[in-house]
Amino acid sequence: MSTHVVLSVDFDTMQRGIEYERQVYENACAKQEIARIKQFRATVLSDPADAVAYWMLKHPTALDVEVLGQMERLVDKLGIYAPSASWVEVAKIIRKFLDETKPEAVQDLAQILRWSLHNYGHHQSASRIAELFQLDAKVADA
Repeated sequence: MSTHVVLSVDFDTMQRGIEYERQVYENACAKQEIARIKQFRATVLSDPADAVAYWMLKHPTALDVEVLGQMERLVDKLGIYAPSASWVEVAKIIRKFLDETKPEAVQDLAQILRWSLHNYGHHQSASRIAELFQLDAKVADA
């Protein structure tokens, strides 16, 4: 004994099924791409020297003085934002402080930052801090 069954769905249902499969596939691809980028950043971009070595391996025929100069400038920029850079850690500490503290403490920190910027010749940045935090116009001298 055998049975033969044929199932069919209307066109709209079929299209929704196809769209759902496409979305599932795209989401999986996006997650995979993010994981790949994180792995690349952790293994190659975490050290500027590794980033340069990686680029040289990928583009061995493109090495000339101009390209190396561009790479050096890029490595300098990447180094500023490297997770191991001390100023990135300082920024994280300040961000946590700002999130967890009282408004008066935020004003004090802004006042200190403005004072430092002003006294070391960064008057425009000091003025911007004063605007952002609505500080008094006068900066106390050292």
